[in-house]
Order: sequence, then C-alpha cells, then structure tokens
Amino acid sequence: MRIANLAFPLLAVALTAQSGLWSQGCPWAGVRTPGTAGPANDPSAGYATQLIPATPGLKVRIRAEFPHVRYLSWTLYDGNWTLVSALADRDITPSKGRNPFVPGTPRDGNSLGAYELTVMVGPQPANPASNTLYIDPAKVPGDTFPLIYRIYLVDRARTAGSKDTLGGLALPEVQFYRPDGQPYCPDAAAARETLARIWSRSVPRPAPASLERARGEAANPPLWWHSGKDTVSLFKGANEGAVYLGSRISSAHGPFLVFRWKAPRTPVETFDGKPFPAEEEMRFWSLVFNSPEGTGERSLQDVEVPVLPNGYRQLVVGFNGVGRPEFVPERQWVGLKLAEARLTLRYMQAAIGYRGNLSRLPAGEVPAELRDIVPGGTYCNAGQLRELLGRR
Repeated sequence: MRIANLAFPLLAVALTAQSGLWSQGCPWAGVRTPGTAGPANDPSAGYATQLIPATPGLKVRIRAEFPHVRYLSWTLYDGNWTLVSALADRDITPSKGRNPFVPGTPRDGNSLGAYELTVMVGPQPANPASNTLYIDPAKVPGDTFPLIYRIYLVDRARTAGSKDTLGGLALPEVQFYRPDGQPYCPDAAAARETLARIWSRSVPRPAPASLERARGEAANPPLWWHSGKDTVSLFKGANEGAVYLGSRISSAHGPFLVFRWKAPRTPVETFDGKPFPAEEEMRFWSLVFNSPEGTGERSLQDVEVPVLPNGYRQLVVGFNGVGRPEFVPERQWVGLKLAEARLTLRYMQAAIGYRGNLSRLPAGEVPAELRDIVPGGTYCNAGQLRELLGRR
C-alpha cells in the first residue's frame, strides 16, 4: 500500500491562475486559499507555490506581512518533493514591528508586522543569514525546487472578507534576481505546467511495514498509526513540524462510535486575535473524515471540538446517514453518510517538552502510553450510546 498522497494531495487544486492575487512582484505558480478545497484537504489550510530554478547565484527576495493565522511556514523541496530547508513562523525575524507568533505578542491589530525572506542558490555559509533558505545544487541535485508558503486557520475576524487573501492579507511579494543582479519574473504559464509535471512524476513513497496493520481493516477499538520523525521521508511535500496520524473506522462494529481523547492543548483563543499564550502543547490540530477512496466527508479543527470539564474531547460518530440522537450535543456530533471511513489527524508543531511529541519517535503504531492523546473509540448501539453519554 502507498501513503505518499496523504500529506499534500492538494497540489493539483492549487494550480490555478492567480487572478489578481498579487499586486507587485512576480505571479505565483500555484495558489489555494483557505476554504476553497474539500475536507479531504484540510479546508483551514492555504498554500502558495513558487518554483526556484537551480541557477547558481540566483536570488529570490520575498516581502510579506505577518498574517492573522494560527500557523505559517516556508518550505523548500527538491524535485521529488523531499524537504530541503524550512523556516517556521516563530523563527522569522521581523523587519518591521514584532513577530506575532512569539507568545505574548499582540496580534489584534490590522497590521501585525512585516518581514523579508531570501532564497539563495548556492552553498550555505558557516554562519547563514537570518530569514534565508539555501539551495546547494552540488549537494541537492535537481533543476527546479518548489517553495511553499503555507498557512493554517485564519482568525475568525478575518474570514468574512474576500477569499483572494491569505490570513486577511495579500500574498507575499516575490521578486527573482539573475546572478548578475537583474530582476526578472519567470513565465507564469510555464511555471504552472512545470509544477504539475514535477508533482506527477515524483516517486511515491511505499508504506513501511510498521504502518500496514493500521491501514488494513478497521479495528475495534480503532487503531492509530503515526508518521513521527519519518514524516518528511514518508510523504511528498510534507511540512517540517507536522505529524500525520491515521485510522479506519467501520459501521461493521456498531452504528455509533464514541471518541474520547486528551487532545493536545492549543491556543484556540487566538482564533479571535488574542496573543499566543506562553504555554501550549501544540500549535494546531485537525481531524479529517474521508471515504476509503480518499474523498472528503467531514473536517474538524481544534477550535470546533469542545473541551469537556475533565479536559477531554468527545465526538459521537454516526454511520450510514443516521440522524443525531436528541441527547447528543450538536457540537459533539459527526454524522457520516459512509459505512466506513479513513481518518487523518494532523498534529502541527508540538512543543518540545510535550509528552505526546510524536516527532521524536519513528513511524508506527501510537505507543500504548500515548494512546490517550488520540481519539480512543467505543462502538455501540443507541441504548449503549445513551448510557455512555450519561443521558437518561
């Protein structure tokens, strides 16, 4: 079985003409704004792609404002969509104002600060410059390198406007410079064609044996696997700091399924523009329900799943189009038309000290001592469901 398309299956969706999404600088090769894709490709996510030619001495300069979002990153890949270099939001040095991804920094104003980023084609020096990504063709072969600007979960106050924005702002401004210093822009149509071609020709990653059991028949209770520290080698276009978890569920074990788990604590209050808190276990997580073929059915972000008084999360899944029982809270209900589903749980940027930081572990089944951090499920009928929820 192959798992290569789970992490970044939406690239083809992004291959559209930009249609006024940039005001200065060069057009982007591909753009997908938040809310424009189905749940199979987490609708909270937005992506923009540039292609960097492997021309020694070439330079790309990027000017951007910090967006009103939960997470952003810049990620550079080789021609097989394997990670080359990355810059996470909290590590960006601002050129104006302050970095709003640093805990405690105000982020409720219209302008949150600005920064500049540089991509250099050439060897990385012993003391690399800040906000700079390097491509060394001598060490990383290839003629074209995709650069992805990635954001997750736009603040609620910023989602009412045009979808032609990423985080309430225009796309970052990009300018290419030849080795002699002359500015230029690549041909946009050719870049889109190249982007589609290198995605389709890249080699899929086979699933390691440690993941096969969890990707087979739906177990009772549900079994979860994770990509761990192997994420970037397992998935085309995977993002550094992300860990993907997967499971299968089926109505063969019961018409309802109750999930309870100790989800990582994330800064959900920042959805309304508050500063990021000093204490967090993870920056963002989302849970996606797909058909066995991979088409989207339902997606939930951390802000959408209520926290119980004991600190746990709870969801009730109903299969085959069954209606929500009146004693099940609406925000805890996931009604599926499907008889079975494939689940993807995306964990983004875990805190180093968080006990559930799976990025420290090799890919495989979630260890027994950490199974409380993933949705643990109990299949049941309607009567058992009422008892499980304590509703008489």
